[in-house]
Amino acid sequence: VIPDIDVLMASPACQVHSDAATKGGTGKRGTAKTHEQLRATALTITAALDGLKDRRALPKLLVIENVPGFTQWSHTPDSKDGSQYRWWISGIEGYGYKVTEAVLNAADTGVVPQDRKRLFIVGSLKAKVEIPPLEGEHVGFDCCVELDAGDWTPVSDTSGQTQDRAKRGRKKLPDDEAFLINLGDSEHSGRSLSRPIGTITTKRHWYLVKRGARGRDLVRGLTVDEYKRAMGVPDSYLLPEVPTQAIPLLGNAVCPAVARHVLEYAQEAI
Repeated sequence: VIPDIDVLMASPACQVHSDAATKGGTGKRGTAKTHEQLRATALTITAALDGLKDRRALPKLLVIENVPGFTQWSHTPDSKDGSQYRWWISGIEGYGYKVTEAVLNAADTGVVPQDRKRLFIVGSLKAKVEIPPLEGEHVGFDCCVELDAGDWTPVSDTSGQTQDRAKRGRKKLPDDEAFLINLGDSEHSGRSLSRPIGTITTKRHWYLVKRGARGRDLVRGLTVDEYKRAMGVPDSYLLPEVPTQAIPLLGNAVCPAVARHVLEYAQEAI
């Protein structure tokens, strides 16, 4: 039974709307059928509204989060014309919601050391909600890492992929500087720790490289605590200690500082 709800918050599956999704709805992320099943999770929101409308009252406020590519959701798998997205938005508006959209970058909060752009859709039964942009100064990821902690491996003992990323990063950055590499991006060439880290996903793609003894570069994966800090989550937040279990939870999450910003303005519509 669906209880009475003032605020309905939802995050439909984003994988097939992200830049990492393969063209045409097929490929390493699954079949076209799987893609459509994931996209269809957005329809559970209107299904919930149907149930609430029939039995009680609609939520006063909707807050929906996804990747910016969600707006390109199309009726045809190999298109990005946004036709299905516009149809879906019109369905929400059909319940009487006044809808606004805002794309926010977590780095612009001034406290989250991660470039993470996400789309927020806010629907209100009262006046349309305006979500102002974030304007904080970016924080570097250097505040999050512990270069003396963890198990480091000589880059020369790693895969060719890791060696390639580390070599490119070392050419671009100062000789004694530690930096980040992303093993999930074939074009990645190193990222300075003075910048926010790139987007955290559900995969353990981010690694640290530092100069070790005898001029050899060493590498290690980020720890769970470092991933937490990248999301703006306190170290005390309980998660599995195993990175392959914790990282998917963080990669699918919303940075608390961004959620707080959205809700501070959206709650005025309750």
